[in-house]
Amino acid sequence: MKTVFLVSRAAQVAILIALLGFGWDTLSVLEAQPAVRYQVFDIGPGGEFPGFVNDVLQDMPIGINEKGEVVGMYFPQGTGGDSRAFYWSESGGFVTIAPPGDGRSAAYAINESGVVTGFADFDRRIHAFSWTAAGDIVDLGTAPLRFSSQGFAINDAGSIVCEVDHHAWLLDGEWIDVGSFQGEFGGSAPLAINNSGAVVGSSDSMEGDARPFLWTREAGIRDLGSFGSESDNGGIAFDINESGVVVGYSSYDRNTPTPRHAFRWEDGVMTDLGTHTEPLRRRSIRRRSVACSSRRAGRWRGSAFCEGLGQPVPRWLRA
Repeated sequence: MKTVFLVSRAAQVAILIALLGFGWDTLSVLEAQPAVRYQVFDIGPGGEFPGFVNDVLQDMPIGINEKGEVVGMYFPQGTGGDSRAFYWSESGGFVTIAPPGDGRSAAYAINESGVVTGFADFDRRIHAFSWTAAGDIVDLGTAPLRFSSQGFAINDAGSIVCEVDHHAWLLDGEWIDVGSFQGEFGGSAPLAINNSGAVVGSSDSMEGDARPFLWTREAGIRDLGSFGSESDNGGIAFDINESGVVVGYSSYDRNTPTPRHAFRWEDGVMTDLGTHTEPLRRRSIRRRSVACSSRRAGRWRGSAFCEGLGQPVPRWLRA
């Protein structure tokens, strides 16, 4: 069996946490199943682009589909720190996804048909794009009367959720305002969409905290709640599966020993998944956990973070 190790995450802070969860989750799976053999692939551009070995500062995988096709971004030297989107497959290797003029770009997600989305600089306009290995990059534009867009997630039907001027929108043949808890121009970020078109993410509340949301065409945007008091909480919904189960994190009051816990939400009920409980030989260690993916039936991926140690403690979270 072959797999690709994903060990870093870029773009929004939520996406950074999410891929850290994927990486440590991969390690925990190896610990739980020592008899399974895995092959590690170097998907960076160094070995496949002559001269790039010393010219790439960093490459970051961000999305992967069931076929093992990986997308993300890398940072070539000499570009002023601008990123370039990439696509990788075992058969085709490393491919740069670049808009006309070779402007900056990043790829965030890929569906099972191999359609990629992210953002790219189209003549000094940051817009969401779609791309396949068989075709050119396509500028998806932005919502009416808006300036910029970034494609964050895509389902198998090709529906793309975008952050448009720091506000969540859905591109599904037309631009649809997902909304926010602060109204038409409030801040919100969509992080996942399932094949039924349900969207999850995070929205600023009227009090200014980030709150996890679920959006559907029928019901609109919905606050999934939190573990803490209404005046001192926050949270993010990272993923949703085909059964409508949502995972993410929610905060308790900031003065509690474990302010941030992973959650599983289903049918209006938010379940606390807890955090790492093994004794640790460090003083004043604050523990938190984040659930990042709910795609597998009854299972999800996440990590328990020990802030005092500055590193995550692997844990496989299941229902």
